[in-house]
Amino acid sequence: MVGNIDKYLYFCRLKKINQMEENKEQQELNLLTVFQKVFSIFFQVIKVVVKFVGYLLQLGYRYKYIFLVFIALAIAYSVYTTQSDRKVYKADFILDVNDGDSFLYSEMIKSLNQYLKDDDPKALVSVLQIPVEKTSKLSFLKSYFMIDMNKDSIPDVIDYDNKYLPSDTVNVRIQDKIVVSMGMRDIAMYQDVENAIVDYFKRNPYLISLHEARIKSLQEKEKLYDKNIVELDSLQRIEYFQKTNIPELKMDPKLVFKTDKQMFYHDKLNLLKQKEEIVKELTSKQDIVSVVSRFEPTKKPVNSFAKEFTINIIFALVGCLILSLYWENRKRIITYLRKE
Repeated sequence: MVGNIDKYLYFCRLKKINQMEENKEQQELNLLTVFQKVFSIFFQVIKVVVKFVGYLLQLGYRYKYIFLVFIALAIAYSVYTTQSDRKVYKADFILDVNDGDSFLYSEMIKSLNQYLKDDDPKALVSVLQIPVEKTSKLSFLKSYFMIDMNKDSIPDVIDYDNKYLPSDTVNVRIQDKIVVSMGMRDIAMYQDVENAIVDYFKRNPYLISLHEARIKSLQEKEKLYDKNIVELDSLQRIEYFQKTNIPELKMDPKLVFKTDKQMFYHDKLNLLKQKEEIVKELTSKQDIVSVVSRFEPTKKPVNSFAKEFTINIIFALVGCLILSLYWENRKRIITYLRKE
């Protein structure tokens, strides 16, 4: 009887092992089938792309003169936009924001740049208070946030690509600094434009009100610290020189005075440190904004011929392909449009 049970259990185990091996083989077959389908789709896509590129090459050959005209236009336009006074030079400067925050200044720069987008340099004359001869030579005004990546309030990178979101809690936008970038067609006007932008911020009524409130608050804090220091000195004199139970001062071998009474040293030192911070801010942050670093323009323009030609040739080829496709299929397109 026992032998029969052992045989039964043996066959059960053997059957289970066979089932596991079959399931494993089935899974491998399914995985292999999936890979085969993926590669089949991939090769089909490649085949369609190659076929389409071949069709475009045939189309380009049939309409090669149109392509040559578009390429010539792209070259001519690239030369036109990168010669003489149409060259654009880029300059940056970093602002230390003492009143308001970097987002507010970024929005103000955007409002200035909108005049340039609308091709209205005359409107900038009254805003920046510089001659139209200078505003007409401005190409763009942009702002970029500085990013703190280590949560130590020290800027690590400049967000030129605008890829760090305001909601990002890891890479945080610095609130008291901002980078202003400007494009101009005359290097000599850089300093005048920088001064005009800084003055534009300093004349803003809202920023002026924030500045006055901040300065007044700091001055009140400074007076309060001065008062507390004087009171602490008075309390110390009372404690050590006006009380009758003056503790005995003993001198140790190293000539260090000791007493059982507290000398208020730590309290006074703490007050002096806090006052020093206030005085430092009043001294270093007297203005609404201040330029802490500048990168003046070089003689190398940002709109070089190679860069402009690369952009223009792409637009030219796309436009030429669209025109060629239309001309190739114009009869079918017209027939389709005429259908009710």
